[in-house]
Amino acid sequence: MNIFQQSGLAIVLGMLSISAFGQTAQGSLGATSSGAMKVEVEVKDQIQVTAIDSIDLTYNAADTGGLTGSTEFCVYVNGSGEYTMKVGTAGGGAYKLAGAASGNTDEIIYTVKVAGAASGNGAAGSLAAVTWDTSSTTYKGYNTRDCSSNDNAKIEISITDQELREATTDDYAQTVAVVVTPS
Repeated sequence: MNIFQQSGLAIVLGMLSISAFGQTAQGSLGATSSGAMKVEVEVKDQIQVTAIDSIDLTYNAADTGGLTGSTEFCVYVNGSGEYTMKVGTAGGGAYKLAGAASGNTDEIIYTVKVAGAASGNGAAGSLAAVTWDTSSTTYKGYNTRDCSSNDNAKIEISITDQELREATTDDYAQTVAVVVTPS
């Protein structure tokens, strides 16, 4: 056996002994010494919502029909992983806009629809209704944190004409939380 074959055999045997000791090996006393260790990296889920805007609507006396408004935004998931979306309200409760004026107890009920991308780095697909604090279907996230300026998710709210006509003149609002969770 030549020197290269012996060295190769020694390296293979050394690797086997490293594996047998849980990927670590301590060096021995001598002119030189070497040890071995295992290196591990655990990548946890990472997800981020960016570029989400408020939805501002105005209803005038001359308007007929309901109102609909939406916002498009970016959902990043490391590795273009999958996620679900949950749309809840600050403090809990249903989708109801509350009047700002003192003494106004009117509420305007609205519905929410969401959409996300069906494939990695894709555009938001078809909107689907969601109920308060219930997870949506599964969507695919974008693999860059700003979605390369191509939004991949959307939320739409709708208010019926009847809800608007029955409301007292006022400014109505509710804070809505969009929670995206890796799946």
